[in-house]
Amino acid sequence: RYGDSVPVIGAYSGNLNNNYEELILRDSSDQTILDFNYFGNWYESTDGQGHSLNIVNTDRGPVFWSAEDGWRPSKSIHGSPGKKSDPYFSWVWDNFSDSSAINLTVSGELEDPDNDNLANIAEYALGTDPSSHDEGYFYSVFDEDGKKFMTLTHTMNGSTTDVEIVLERSSDLKIWDVVDPLSENYIYTKLKNGTQQRTTIDNTPISLGVRRFYRLVVRR
Repeated sequence: RYGDSVPVIGAYSGNLNNNYEELILRDSSDQTILDFNYFGNWYESTDGQGHSLNIVNTDRGPVFWSAEDGWRPSKSIHGSPGKKSDPYFSWVWDNFSDSSAINLTVSGELEDPDNDNLANIAEYALGTDPSSHDEGYFYSVFDEDGKKFMTLTHTMNGSTTDVEIVLERSSDLKIWDVVDPLSENYIYTKLKNGTQQRTTIDNTPISLGVRRFYRLVVRR
């Protein structure tokens, strides 16, 4: 089922109960390493629907493994042992209901369940709410010594490491160039829940009449 790439420490000849089980792991000197309980009915998708239970945070320690909130259903049927957890799915699990989280027509990266023209992957990158109609970005005007400059402000999910937000600029909506962060002025603001806000100030005064179009590109 899982191929030969998953490292196996040792074989287990018994069967685990899908409903409830106490798991105890002891070392060669019979000292207990782990001792916790799990219940299959913690989540509907793990109760006979094929999804496995995954630990939410291994850093919290096994004392939390006997509680429902220490686990969540796997993203795929049968789980994905030996692979790192997907940060995006962890975000999905925190922002969607149990049933919606495993329903890719709702929680998939390119879906837009709140119809605000932001796909879920963009909401993830911007740190916005996928169930609330919000934008996470806006245009404004910055005034310096009587000269006006266009600004673009957008939020960023400060806890993500697997996505990148790239700002691009165009004068004709055909050719787009990445905005060089070394040639523009930025204002960074820390918001609540680890969200950050970045304001980019265009370096060309509006009075010159140069056409400017901006777009945010999310790369993963």
